[in-house]
Amino acid sequence: MASKFWGGSDGSSEESTDYSSDDSTSTSSSSSSYSSSSDSDHGPSKYLQDDSSDSSEDERRIIRSTKEKQYETLKQCTLGIRRATTARDWPSLLGLLDGFHKQFLKSTQSSTRTGSSLKLFARTLVSLAAELDICSQEPEFKKQMSTSQAKAFNSLNQRVKKHIRAIEPADVAAAELFLKTGEASDSDTTSETIDDTKEKIPLDPAEKSMQDIMNIPKEDVTFEMIDSKLKDIAMSRGKKGVDRTRVVEQLRYISTLSKCPAQEVEVLLHIISAQFDLTGSMSTFMPVPVWRSCLSNVLSILQLLKSNSHISLVDEEEIAIRPSNDEIIAGANIQLRGSLCAFTERLDDEYTKSLQCIDAHTKDYVNRLQDEGMLLILLSQITEFYRNKNTKHVASLSLRLLEKLYCKRCHSHEALRKYTTSKIHCSANNDTVEPSHQNSEVEMFATSFEFPAEGLFTTIEMLATYIYKHGDERAKARALLCQIFSEALRGDFKTAKDLLLMSHLQEVIQYMDISTQILFNRTVAQLGICAFERGNFVEAFTYLSELCASGRAKELLAQGSTQARFERSAEQEKLERRRQIPHHLHINIDLIESIFLTCSMLLEVSDLFCTRKTRPFPRNFMRVIENHRRQLFTGPPDGARDTIMVATQMLLTGNYHVASQLVLNLSVWNSLPESKERIVRLIDEQLKIEAIRLYLHQFAEQYTSASVSILAEMVSMSEEKVRSIVNSMIANEEVPAVFYDVAQSVSLSQVAHSRLQVAANTFSEKVLVLLDASERALDRHIGSKNISYQEDDEPIARSRRQVKNSADADEYQSRRSRSERSRFFTFEVPDRGLKGKQRDSYGNFSRKKTSREFATRGGGKFT
Repeated sequence: MASKFWGGSDGSSEESTDYSSDDSTSTSSSSSSYSSSSDSDHGPSKYLQDDSSDSSEDERRIIRSTKEKQYETLKQCTLGIRRATTARDWPSLLGLLDGFHKQFLKSTQSSTRTGSSLKLFARTLVSLAAELDICSQEPEFKKQMSTSQAKAFNSLNQRVKKHIRAIEPADVAAAELFLKTGEASDSDTTSETIDDTKEKIPLDPAEKSMQDIMNIPKEDVTFEMIDSKLKDIAMSRGKKGVDRTRVVEQLRYISTLSKCPAQEVEVLLHIISAQFDLTGSMSTFMPVPVWRSCLSNVLSILQLLKSNSHISLVDEEEIAIRPSNDEIIAGANIQLRGSLCAFTERLDDEYTKSLQCIDAHTKDYVNRLQDEGMLLILLSQITEFYRNKNTKHVASLSLRLLEKLYCKRCHSHEALRKYTTSKIHCSANNDTVEPSHQNSEVEMFATSFEFPAEGLFTTIEMLATYIYKHGDERAKARALLCQIFSEALRGDFKTAKDLLLMSHLQEVIQYMDISTQILFNRTVAQLGICAFERGNFVEAFTYLSELCASGRAKELLAQGSTQARFERSAEQEKLERRRQIPHHLHINIDLIESIFLTCSMLLEVSDLFCTRKTRPFPRNFMRVIENHRRQLFTGPPDGARDTIMVATQMLLTGNYHVASQLVLNLSVWNSLPESKERIVRLIDEQLKIEAIRLYLHQFAEQYTSASVSILAEMVSMSEEKVRSIVNSMIANEEVPAVFYDVAQSVSLSQVAHSRLQVAANTFSEKVLVLLDASERALDRHIGSKNISYQEDDEPIARSRRQVKNSADADEYQSRRSRSERSRFFTFEVPDRGLKGKQRDSYGNFSRKKTSREFATRGGGKFT
């Protein structure tokens, strides 16, 4: 049996026993060799022989000790400090220095190459201190820094000095000598050579290829190497643990190795996408240096596309077959995936987002506004690039450019043009100036372009006309609103009003998106300000009444948030913050409120005492007066609202001079420097007219006659104007009087009211109060859908009636009450015995046959 397994003959057992006893050692060796040969020839290992035999040394796993890893981390920290020092990014450099110091302490505590670590630490600190000294000696260095950068620079300087004092003077002197001469002592060189020999470890193939591309001379880099490197970087994007900043730095270096314009454009497209990836979320904005660098990259791509017609970008269509590498280098036609329109829109959004996040009262906000000139250049250049290629992109970019220009005045636009042009000329002529790395790139590419030469209003008109012809419905509506705002800002009220009325946007604005509704509210507010500047107080009151009476002017204009009536989710709060308008585009809320209250005082105060009223009852202004009167203690007026309320009380008592002094000396009129004197004069004239009308309305029953000369002396007005005012009041039956031309006086007739008339008037006033309170209670309980209209007002009501959600019930009811122009209100008494209430096609409760009608003014009916 043994011979069968061990290869022996079929002889006697003695021979087999002798073989086994005498040659046990050889048997064991032969058995081991046989087992190894059988294992190699049979089983799973048979199929792994070639792979194991052909394995290369490069695929072996690299094992490094803790000492080597810590020293490598120190070297990486040193490289990061050098990059941040070159870019003069002091806040990030402060954090890098702290991390470098912690890593040095960690390496010294574990006795990890203490001598080499100390030398590296000392040399880094000495070089950083020298760079800080050079920066501090520059004349305009501290003036150019922001507050945060100055604080970081001072803290960095103190920490560097503190760390240097902790090092031995001999080590500091050796580091300074090394930096000056570039030579080290013998002990240093020997230790460094020993360290270098220890660090020679085989690298991973991926790291080896990267090291080859990043470290070999530029002349040895080929087109294929750059192409493969771009593919590797594109595959690594989005993966966890990838350093995005390092990817951008690698791509910048690769862009300098490009072998042809097509490859340079491709690398720049990758750089722009990687720079957009640096912004972590939608709530944060792109850092300003990165934004400027990205803008310069887009301009450089535009410049390369203009000079190389064989290169084209495709964003929606399918890309043609890519030529070979040799053909690309030779200049063959090639299509690349990318869109300058998308890049420009993203840069515009990041610019707006940065203005929303930066504090408007700091120097950083002012410095950020200076970049708007470069953004306007980019928008205009990209628009011209797509002019004859893609009308959709041109309309979209034209709307972006229009939204940047519509709220500017001529002098601010001219100042921005001069500043941007001077910066371009200075960067072109001053080559000796060495600004920071990011700014230098922006200025380098900006020298090839110029600020748009057209005038402000000419540009706005051209952009709006193009959008009307090629834009979609939303773009057309926004362009029209921008043009109306611009006309109102320029002072052409008639043109702006005609454009708004002919567009009929006020009828469909509630169906548009929220951003367009905000723009509509801003346009209406600017129209009201323009009408006030022209002395048209009735139009100003009409445009501003709905905005100011709602009590949510800040929220409607996207200039802040008020206390929410209903709970909002976190997502709704984020969307609300994203819709906010930057601070430099805000419309003065105090100015809007002052204009509204002033117009209300000039137009509605006399109607409070008029027996024959031609306008609806001034309910909103009466509420403001009542709230002011309910105050327990009324001190000196503080703010525009209190000042106008005190002036109203002075008018009611017949004290015109005090009222005029209070209104005309409001500080808010200083925000209208161009037309302040004319506006103050118009307000004073209207105040005189209202003072005479109020005086005659309120004190007519106490006099039998009134002299025109005395009335003119009371308000410092000519007798002819007083005579015309009195005659118009008599003709409109506002005052029961007769004017005697010979005596130049007014004979006032005494009208004695009966007890029934007095009681009826008192009852009418109380009913109005009850009606107002009932409407508010019903609005809070079931909304505004239960309030119907009189039958004679049904056509008007149906055109304005809409079904609203419960969240918008208060806003809809206030809007309905302001737009009400009928003589009677109808208040329905709910039938408690009726279980189910039917609604009509508009969502309102059906009217009952029995209703109670209350008159809003004297002479009404009660059924």
